[in-house]
Amino acid sequence: MEKIINNPSNYQEQYIENLNKCFNGWGGVKEYNWGLNRKIGQHETDIMLIENDEDGVIAGSAVSYRTLAGNNQTIEIGIMTGSWTLPAARRKGCFSKMIENSNQLCKEKNVPFLTAFVTEENASRRRLESAGSYMFPTFHLFSPEEPYNIDENNIESLENNENVRKQIYERTIKTQKNFLSFSYTLEEFSSQYINRIKETILLKIGDDFAIVEGGVNEMKILLLTSKDPSAFNINIQAITNWCLREKGKKSFFFTTRKELADICLEKGFNCGPGFFTILKNSDESIDYKVLFNSLDINMADKM
Repeated sequence: MEKIINNPSNYQEQYIENLNKCFNGWGGVKEYNWGLNRKIGQHETDIMLIENDEDGVIAGSAVSYRTLAGNNQTIEIGIMTGSWTLPAARRKGCFSKMIENSNQLCKEKNVPFLTAFVTEENASRRRLESAGSYMFPTFHLFSPEEPYNIDENNIESLENNENVRKQIYERTIKTQKNFLSFSYTLEEFSSQYINRIKETILLKIGDDFAIVEGGVNEMKILLLTSKDPSAFNINIQAITNWCLREKGKKSFFFTTRKELADICLEKGFNCGPGFFTILKNSDESIDYKVLFNSLDINMADKM
Protein backbone atom coordinates (compact mmCIF):
# COMPACT_ATOMS: atom_id res chain seq x y z
CA MET A 1 0.00 0.00 0.00
CA GLU A 2 1.25 3.48 -0.89
CA LYS A 3 0.63 6.74 0.95
CA ILE A 4 1.72 10.38 1.02
CA ILE A 5 2.90 11.90 4.30
CA ASN A 6 2.85 15.70 4.62
CA ASN A 7 5.36 17.47 6.87
CA PRO A 8 6.85 14.41 8.58
CA SER A 9 8.69 14.83 11.89
CA ASN A 10 12.46 14.48 12.19
CA TYR A 11 13.02 13.68 8.54
CA GLN A 12 15.54 16.36 7.54
CA GLU A 13 18.62 14.12 7.68
CA GLN A 14 17.00 11.40 5.56
CA TYR A 15 15.61 13.94 3.10
CA ILE A 16 19.11 15.36 2.54
CA GLU A 17 20.53 11.84 2.14
CA ASN A 18 17.94 10.97 -0.50
CA LEU A 19 18.47 14.24 -2.39
CA ASN A 20 22.16 13.40 -2.59
CA LYS A 21 21.38 9.87 -3.79
CA CYS A 22 19.35 11.36 -6.63
CA PHE A 23 21.50 14.45 -7.30
CA ASN A 24 25.12 13.75 -6.49
CA GLY A 25 26.64 16.63 -4.54
CA TRP A 26 23.31 18.35 -3.84
CA GLY A 27 24.49 19.56 -0.44
CA GLY A 28 23.85 19.30 3.29
CA VAL A 29 22.16 21.03 6.18
CA LYS A 30 23.21 24.50 5.04
CA GLU A 31 21.65 23.98 1.60
CA TYR A 32 18.53 22.41 3.12
CA ASN A 33 18.02 25.29 5.55
CA TRP A 34 18.45 27.92 2.84
CA GLY A 35 16.30 26.14 0.26
CA LEU A 36 13.59 24.56 2.38
CA ASN A 37 13.58 26.10 5.85
CA ARG A 38 13.52 29.81 5.05
CA LYS A 39 10.08 31.35 5.37
CA ILE A 40 9.23 34.17 2.97
CA GLY A 41 5.77 35.63 3.35
CA GLN A 42 3.06 34.01 5.46
CA HIS A 43 3.51 30.29 4.74
CA GLU A 44 6.15 27.79 5.87
CA THR A 45 7.50 25.38 3.27
CA ASP A 46 5.59 22.09 3.04
CA ILE A 47 7.51 18.80 2.81
CA MET A 48 5.94 15.59 1.50
CA LEU A 49 7.04 11.97 1.23
CA ILE A 50 5.69 8.97 -0.66
CA GLU A 51 6.15 5.61 1.02
CA ASN A 52 4.93 2.08 0.47
CA ASP A 53 4.83 -1.07 2.58
CA GLU A 54 7.53 -2.86 0.58
CA ASP A 55 10.23 -0.19 0.21
CA GLY A 56 9.48 2.51 2.78
CA VAL A 57 10.07 6.06 1.60
CA ILE A 58 10.58 6.19 -2.18
CA ALA A 59 10.11 9.87 -3.14
CA GLY A 60 9.80 13.35 -1.74
CA SER A 61 9.19 16.95 -2.68
CA ALA A 62 8.56 20.39 -1.20
CA VAL A 63 6.41 23.43 -1.87
CA SER A 64 7.70 26.88 -0.98
CA TYR A 65 5.40 29.90 -1.12
CA ARG A 66 5.86 33.31 -2.69
CA THR A 67 3.86 36.36 -3.74
CA LEU A 68 3.91 37.86 -7.22
CA ALA A 69 3.03 41.55 -7.15
CA GLY A 70 3.04 44.54 -9.49
CA ASN A 71 1.14 45.98 -12.43
CA ASN A 72 -1.86 46.50 -10.10
CA GLN A 73 -2.22 42.86 -9.06
CA THR A 74 -1.10 40.42 -6.39
CA ILE A 75 -0.97 36.64 -6.92
CA GLU A 76 -0.04 34.00 -4.34
CA ILE A 77 1.86 30.98 -5.70
CA GLY A 78 3.41 27.76 -4.50
CA ILE A 79 6.66 26.54 -6.08
CA MET A 80 7.59 22.86 -6.36
CA THR A 81 11.20 22.43 -5.28
CA GLY A 82 13.60 19.80 -3.93
CA SER A 83 11.81 16.92 -5.68
CA TRP A 84 13.41 13.47 -5.83
CA THR A 85 12.47 9.86 -6.60
CA LEU A 86 14.79 7.03 -5.64
CA PRO A 87 16.07 5.05 -8.68
CA ALA A 88 14.15 1.87 -7.89
CA ALA A 89 10.84 3.77 -7.80
CA ARG A 90 11.19 5.72 -11.04
CA ARG A 91 8.67 5.44 -13.89
CA LYS A 92 5.95 4.55 -11.39
CA GLY A 93 4.13 7.88 -11.36
CA CYS A 94 5.61 9.31 -8.16
CA PHE A 95 6.17 12.79 -9.56
CA SER A 96 2.62 12.98 -10.92
CA LYS A 97 1.30 12.08 -7.46
CA MET A 98 3.49 14.76 -5.89
CA ILE A 99 2.16 17.36 -8.35
CA GLU A 100 -1.41 16.48 -7.37
CA ASN A 101 -0.61 16.59 -3.64
CA SER A 102 1.33 19.86 -3.99
CA ASN A 103 -1.59 21.48 -5.77
CA GLN A 104 -3.92 20.32 -2.99
CA LEU A 105 -1.61 21.81 -0.34
CA CYS A 106 -1.76 25.13 -2.20
CA LYS A 107 -5.54 24.95 -2.38
CA GLU A 108 -5.80 24.36 1.38
CA LYS A 109 -3.83 27.58 1.94
CA ASN A 110 -5.95 29.57 -0.55
CA VAL A 111 -2.92 29.78 -2.83
CA PRO A 112 -4.46 29.56 -6.33
CA PHE A 113 -1.45 28.39 -8.37
CA LEU A 114 1.25 25.74 -8.14
CA THR A 115 4.33 26.63 -10.18
CA ALA A 116 7.71 25.15 -11.07
CA PHE A 117 10.86 26.00 -13.03
CA VAL A 118 11.84 23.42 -15.66
CA THR A 119 14.02 23.23 -18.73
CA GLU A 120 12.55 22.08 -22.03
CA GLU A 121 14.26 18.68 -21.96
CA ASN A 122 13.48 17.98 -18.30
CA ALA A 123 11.25 14.93 -17.76
CA SER A 124 9.42 16.87 -15.03
CA ARG A 125 8.30 19.32 -17.69
CA ARG A 126 6.28 16.65 -19.45
CA ARG A 127 4.56 15.57 -16.22
CA LEU A 128 3.66 19.16 -15.30
CA GLU A 129 2.36 19.83 -18.79
CA SER A 130 0.28 16.62 -18.71
CA ALA A 131 -1.21 17.74 -15.39
CA GLY A 132 -2.61 20.82 -17.15
CA SER A 133 0.01 23.45 -16.35
CA TYR A 134 0.28 26.58 -18.45
CA MET A 135 3.80 26.68 -19.90
CA PHE A 136 5.20 30.21 -19.63
CA PRO A 137 8.42 30.39 -21.69
CA THR A 138 11.72 31.12 -19.93
CA PHE A 139 15.18 31.75 -21.37
CA HIS A 140 18.52 30.41 -20.09
CA LEU A 141 21.11 32.58 -21.86
CA PHE A 142 24.85 31.91 -22.10
CA SER A 143 27.15 34.68 -23.30
CA PRO A 144 29.88 34.48 -25.96
CA GLU A 145 33.40 33.80 -24.71
CA GLU A 146 34.90 36.97 -26.18
CA PRO A 147 34.33 40.45 -24.73
CA TYR A 148 32.32 43.06 -26.58
CA ASN A 149 34.05 45.96 -28.28
CA ILE A 150 32.28 48.71 -26.36
CA ASP A 151 33.17 51.77 -24.34
CA GLU A 152 33.72 50.27 -20.93
CA ASN A 153 31.24 51.26 -18.26
CA ASN A 154 32.71 52.00 -14.88
CA ILE A 155 31.71 48.91 -12.88
CA GLU A 156 32.26 49.36 -9.17
CA SER A 157 32.47 46.53 -6.63
CA LEU A 158 30.35 47.19 -3.56
CA GLU A 159 30.54 46.13 0.06
CA ASN A 160 27.79 43.90 1.39
CA ASN A 161 26.40 46.24 4.00
CA GLU A 162 22.96 47.48 5.02
CA ASN A 163 23.12 50.69 3.01
CA VAL A 164 24.18 48.89 -0.20
CA ARG A 165 21.54 46.20 0.21
CA LYS A 166 18.89 48.92 0.63
CA GLN A 167 20.08 50.74 -2.51
CA ILE A 168 19.92 47.56 -4.60
CA TYR A 169 16.51 46.64 -3.18
CA GLU A 170 15.03 50.06 -3.92
CA ARG A 171 16.45 50.13 -7.45
CA THR A 172 15.05 46.64 -8.10
CA ILE A 173 11.58 47.71 -6.97
CA LYS A 174 11.77 50.84 -9.11
CA THR A 175 12.81 49.03 -12.29
CA GLN A 176 10.22 46.25 -11.81
CA LYS A 177 7.27 48.47 -10.85
CA ASN A 178 5.44 47.91 -14.16
CA PHE A 179 5.96 44.15 -14.07
CA LEU A 180 4.62 41.17 -12.14
CA SER A 181 7.58 40.09 -10.01
CA PHE A 182 8.42 38.35 -6.75
CA SER A 183 7.57 40.49 -3.73
CA TYR A 184 10.04 40.69 -0.83
CA THR A 185 10.70 42.78 2.23
CA LEU A 186 14.26 44.14 2.40
CA GLU A 187 15.23 41.33 4.77
CA GLU A 188 13.69 38.67 2.51
CA PHE A 189 15.33 40.18 -0.57
CA SER A 190 18.72 40.11 1.14
CA SER A 191 18.32 36.44 2.12
CA GLN A 192 17.20 35.46 -1.39
CA TYR A 193 19.56 37.55 -3.53
CA ILE A 194 22.64 38.34 -1.47
CA ASN A 195 23.17 36.19 1.64
CA ARG A 196 23.09 32.90 -0.22
CA ILE A 197 24.92 29.57 0.04
CA LYS A 198 27.67 30.70 -2.33
CA GLU A 199 29.40 34.05 -2.10
CA THR A 200 27.81 36.82 -4.13
CA ILE A 201 29.47 39.84 -5.71
CA LEU A 202 27.62 43.17 -5.68
CA LEU A 203 28.34 45.54 -8.55
CA LYS A 204 27.24 49.02 -9.56
CA ILE A 205 26.89 49.93 -13.26
CA GLY A 206 26.03 53.62 -13.56
CA ASP A 207 22.62 53.98 -11.91
CA ASP A 208 22.06 50.23 -11.98
CA PHE A 209 23.19 47.17 -10.04
CA ALA A 210 24.20 43.60 -10.71
CA ILE A 211 24.54 40.64 -8.36
CA VAL A 212 26.65 37.73 -9.61
CA GLU A 213 27.54 34.32 -8.21
CA GLY A 214 30.26 31.98 -9.37
CA GLY A 215 29.26 28.74 -11.10
CA VAL A 216 31.39 25.88 -12.42
CA ASN A 217 31.77 27.24 -15.95
CA GLU A 218 29.88 30.55 -15.84
CA MET A 219 29.19 33.52 -13.64
CA LYS A 220 25.48 33.53 -12.80
CA ILE A 221 23.80 36.92 -13.12
CA LEU A 222 21.36 36.73 -10.23
CA LEU A 223 20.12 40.27 -10.81
CA LEU A 224 20.69 42.99 -13.39
CA THR A 225 18.58 46.11 -12.99
CA SER A 226 17.81 48.27 -16.02
CA LYS A 227 15.26 51.04 -16.48
CA ASP A 228 14.36 49.91 -20.03
CA PRO A 229 15.54 47.56 -22.82
CA SER A 230 17.97 50.17 -24.14
CA ALA A 231 19.70 50.36 -20.75
CA PHE A 232 19.64 46.56 -20.51
CA ASN A 233 21.44 46.35 -23.87
CA ILE A 234 24.28 48.40 -22.40
CA ASN A 235 24.31 46.67 -19.01
CA ILE A 236 24.31 43.08 -20.29
CA GLN A 237 27.37 43.78 -22.43
CA ALA A 238 29.13 45.55 -19.57
CA ILE A 239 28.52 42.76 -17.05
CA THR A 240 29.51 40.10 -19.61
CA ASN A 241 32.80 41.89 -20.22
CA TRP A 242 33.38 42.15 -16.46
CA CYS A 243 32.79 38.41 -15.97
CA LEU A 244 35.17 37.53 -18.80
CA ARG A 245 37.95 39.90 -17.76
CA GLU A 246 37.70 39.71 -13.97
CA LYS A 247 36.70 36.06 -13.51
CA GLY A 248 37.66 34.41 -16.81
CA LYS A 249 34.15 33.02 -17.25
CA LYS A 250 31.25 33.75 -19.54
CA SER A 251 27.99 34.96 -18.04
CA PHE A 252 24.72 33.09 -17.55
CA PHE A 253 21.50 35.13 -17.54
CA PHE A 254 17.93 33.95 -16.91
CA THR A 255 14.75 35.83 -17.77
CA THR A 256 11.03 35.44 -18.42
CA ARG A 257 11.01 38.59 -20.58
CA LYS A 258 11.24 37.83 -24.30
CA GLU A 259 12.37 41.36 -25.16
CA LEU A 260 15.45 40.92 -22.95
CA ALA A 261 16.12 37.45 -24.35
CA ASP A 262 15.94 38.86 -27.90
CA ILE A 263 18.59 41.46 -27.03
CA CYS A 264 20.86 38.73 -25.67
CA LEU A 265 20.37 36.62 -28.79
CA GLU A 266 21.26 39.62 -30.96
CA LYS A 267 24.47 39.92 -28.93
CA GLY A 268 25.46 36.33 -29.63
CA PHE A 269 24.15 34.59 -26.50
CA ASN A 270 23.11 30.94 -26.78
CA CYS A 271 19.66 30.13 -25.43
CA GLY A 272 18.43 27.05 -23.57
CA PRO A 273 14.62 27.17 -23.52
CA GLY A 274 12.59 26.39 -20.44
CA PHE A 275 9.27 27.05 -18.76
CA PHE A 276 7.74 28.52 -15.64
CA THR A 277 4.83 26.12 -15.26
CA ILE A 278 1.58 27.40 -13.73
CA LEU A 279 -1.14 25.01 -12.53
CA LYS A 280 -4.43 26.29 -11.11
CA ASN A 281 -6.38 24.46 -8.40
CA SER A 282 -9.85 25.85 -9.10
CA ASP A 283 -12.46 25.45 -11.83
CA GLU A 284 -12.33 29.17 -12.53
CA SER A 285 -11.59 30.08 -16.14
CA ILE A 286 -8.15 31.76 -16.35
CA ASP A 287 -6.62 33.71 -19.21
CA TYR A 288 -3.00 32.98 -18.34
CA LYS A 289 -1.61 35.16 -21.13
CA VAL A 290 -3.38 38.20 -19.70
CA LEU A 291 -2.85 37.43 -16.01
CA PHE A 292 0.86 36.64 -16.30
CA ASN A 293 1.68 38.77 -19.34
CA SER A 294 4.14 41.07 -17.53
CA LEU A 295 5.94 38.34 -15.56
CA ASP A 296 9.51 39.37 -14.68
CA ILE A 297 11.48 36.71 -12.78
CA ASN A 298 15.21 36.97 -12.01
CA MET A 299 17.65 34.10 -11.64
CA ALA A 300 17.94 34.77 -7.89
CA ASP A 301 14.20 34.16 -7.46
CA LYS A 302 14.63 30.50 -8.35
CA MET A 303 15.15 28.03 -5.52
